[in-house]
Amino acid sequence: MLRLGLARNSGVLPSAFYRVLERAIIESPEELLSECGKSHQIGLLCESLGHSGLSDVAPKWFLESVDRINAANRLLFEVFETACLELEYLSSLVGLTPVRIKGLSACRRLYDDIGSRPVRDIDILIERDKAEALYRIALAIDFVQGRFDSALQKVVPVASSIDLNKDYEFPRMVRAVKLQGDKKDILETLDYERESQYFFARADPLVIYVPLEIHFDLDLPGRIPRQGSEKIDSPDHNWHHLSEDDELLYLCFKAYADLEIYKKAKGIKLISDIDRILRRSKKRPDLNLLRVRALKHGLQAPVDWVLRFLGEWPDVNSAQPGV
Repeated sequence: MLRLGLARNSGVLPSAFYRVLERAIIESPEELLSECGKSHQIGLLCESLGHSGLSDVAPKWFLESVDRINAANRLLFEVFETACLELEYLSSLVGLTPVRIKGLSACRRLYDDIGSRPVRDIDILIERDKAEALYRIALAIDFVQGRFDSALQKVVPVASSIDLNKDYEFPRMVRAVKLQGDKKDILETLDYERESQYFFARADPLVIYVPLEIHFDLDLPGRIPRQGSEKIDSPDHNWHHLSEDDELLYLCFKAYADLEIYKKAKGIKLISDIDRILRRSKKRPDLNLLRVRALKHGLQAPVDWVLRFLGEWPDVNSAQPGV
């Protein structure tokens, strides 16, 4: 109940949720912090404490830990997005339009605090026939093929063989970004977020390794024609994200795979993304049409599972026969 409630805290929640949350804070704050960390919900926990006034009953150490973890997530997001903006800007100069998917897109659009939605890599989607050009731009700004091994404290190679006609993405890339500032203070911040160890080397100056995945198709069980992208215009951040219909299909599949098949607790953050799209969309998506499209492309099970999970089951009588 707690994880689902935290995922849906952008809306009005029943009082029973806050009673359960209060009991967890009072009786088992260590377990609550640990479990929320596993599901990437520390930031949402912080929001819920603020909404409910339960910060007053939480131990001081608990609140300090939450603040530190949120600060680490904000720092990682800012480093990752800065690298992404550079890639997007250089791409635009040669007529390429990368589309953000998952974390960076959701965090910037759907959450009031960028610390509330942890981001662990840059995911960019580009047309298949333009993927190599984007890959070359990434190489030109110091991304290399490989991943950062936190145990070895260095970048190690990853599989490099791909088929541009059959695969969905290039092998993972990574870029070293030197951080300026007080090393001790930055390390104290990052050390509170247990997963941050996978992204930084304790060098001098401190180095954050930014993972990048260039997708040239959505990793769905079938080729689904995309319905385009939408542009976000702001003074500092001009970028594109998937159309909401495509995004909902994609996120439903990924959430279903993470939570139902692979039993990954962190998949709940995708449920939070979906819930916010449904609640904050300027034009609420038609869930019956979403189910019709899901059926056409073999995605009915993931979409129906997510809608039931969220309690967003539409009026089945208004859907087309067989849906």
